[in-house]
Amino acid sequence: GFTGRIPPKLYINYFYTIAMASGNDDAKLYQELQGFLMADRADVRNAATEAVVQIQHQEAHRQKLLEYGDGILLQALLRNTSYESDDTTAVMVPVNALQSLVYLSSHGTTANHCINLLLESNMIPRALEIVLTAYPDKAPKAIQEAWRLKINFAMALIANLTRMEKGAVDMVGYT
Repeated sequence: GFTGRIPPKLYINYFYTIAMASGNDDAKLYQELQGFLMADRADVRNAATEAVVQIQHQEAHRQKLLEYGDGILLQALLRNTSYESDDTTAVMVPVNALQSLVYLSSHGTTANHCINLLLESNMIPRALEIVLTAYPDKAPKAIQEAWRLKINFAMALIANLTRMEKGAVDMVGYT
């Protein structure tokens, strides 16, 4: 896990730089990313979800995000979609996680695989729960904007998941 000696943003930027270079030990990098995604500190989780948003644009990284540790990174992203903290640096954690899941479920050859994994993880009810959260009208503007982004990404994720029959059935049942 993160020891706190290096500012998380700097360390995650280092992770991103290393991940983009070739010939490195990917297993170690993705193991560290898993630790960052599940860290107790909100700023570390925020930096980790930002890193996932950055690396997912390459097919090789999308594949590794889905396959590393039998999908453990995808599960970490799923947990981060519901992450809440009193720390203001945490406001973008669920937004980044949802944005990553939307991208993973809609781009490249891994999209259908990602959709199947998300459906197996009951993502439709989770996304619906996010969509149905109350608007934080008394919250600061940053939290209100993050809420809007969460709703938009959750709706986009539902759209991606319901492209497949199982997703549509999960959403509305059999007719």
